[in-house]
Amino acid sequence: MNESQIVDLLKSTGCLVEGQIEDSDGQSAWVAGAMEPLANPTAVSELAGCLSEALPSPAPDIIAAWPGLDNIVLAFAVGVQADKPVVLLSDAEGLVTASGNVEAGEKVALVGVTLSERDANLARAFVENRGGSLAVTASLVGVGQVAGELSLVKIEAAIDGND
Repeated sequence: MNESQIVDLLKSTGCLVEGQIEDSDGQSAWVAGAMEPLANPTAVSELAGCLSEALPSPAPDIIAAWPGLDNIVLAFAVGVQADKPVVLLSDAEGLVTASGNVEAGEKVALVGVTLSERDANLARAFVENRGGSLAVTASLVGVGQVAGELSLVKIEAAIDGND
């Protein structure tokens, strides 16, 4: 799938909206919006397939996500595509818990619509505390906050409270 097709899918789910921000060429720039995964499940499945194919090889042992319907549906779809279990992380004022086990030696992929540096750092600390490793952070829309993040599309800004 080429970048234009990916952008069309992201637009169809609400992930990308044309913003009021202008890029260096004076063109209107894309910004991250709020994904509505239930409005277009086929698009989410196709995007999850692209994200799953982009994961490093060998594939991580576990797919992890932070709360939010958009992240959960995306992580589930990536888990189906990669044939890997999905763990939901939660954060209560810096105390991170998970819906499933992360064992010593397991490699985890943190998946989200967008991810912040805090998302990645908390997930990394949680996984490493259990003897695992955060193999990759992977998002549909990268907003430049996470070093080394794998993203289907990179943009400059987020709106609607997305990081």
